[in-house]
Amino acid sequence: MNLELTETQTILRDSLRELLEAEVPFSRVRELEKRPTLDEALWRSLHEQGWLAVSIPDDPDDGGLIETGLLVEEVQRRAALVPIAESLACAVAIRRYGPDDRAADLVGEIVSGSSTLVPAILESADRFDTIDAEVTVDGRLRGEKRFVDYASCATHHLVAARQHDQVGLFLVDAAQPAVKIEATHSMARTPQARVLYDGVAAEHICDAEGFAFLIQLGRAPV
Repeated sequence: MNLELTETQTILRDSLRELLEAEVPFSRVRELEKRPTLDEALWRSLHEQGWLAVSIPDDPDDGGLIETGLLVEEVQRRAALVPIAESLACAVAIRRYGPDDRAADLVGEIVSGSSTLVPAILESADRFDTIDAEVTVDGRLRGEKRFVDYASCATHHLVAARQHDQVGLFLVDAAQPAVKIEATHSMARTPQARVLYDGVAAEHICDAEGFAFLIQLGRAPV
């Protein structure tokens, strides 16, 4: 297996590295870490310049994971406070396992920056195989999630929950009044929260296969 980057991938990596070095001084990172909060200027710039689009091919079976890894690696290398790993993980999972027309719309919103999605997976048990959050037959989600990165900065959460005793991923508009976000603190400087969903409207996006893929993607080393 050839693990070397192609010429295009190398240019992509180097171009993003140069952009981050120019636009994200470490002094700004340290200042944002004190709150902690999203680097809104950088997040807007990444969308406007089309960086999120490069890792989302038109054909969901046409790769894109290497490019995704490169983007995440360079942003994390700079310690920039933007939810690129979270948003791209959601986008790739939705693109592969979501309903075709709806998936295309959601991915388009993520790429353009009109929507920011973050996963909400773990609960108090801190296990991927223990999901107690439930969605009723009329599409109402009740449950609690822990360790949700950038929960307060996102427009939507992609929540792991059960419906008809099957685990899936459900889209929740984070602006709903019944979404209660409580900031938590950790050794990391990423904005993180505990989130309570108290009977909020939830849209089914992926079945168990998409949920499993999202976990695999999120745990992949970069």
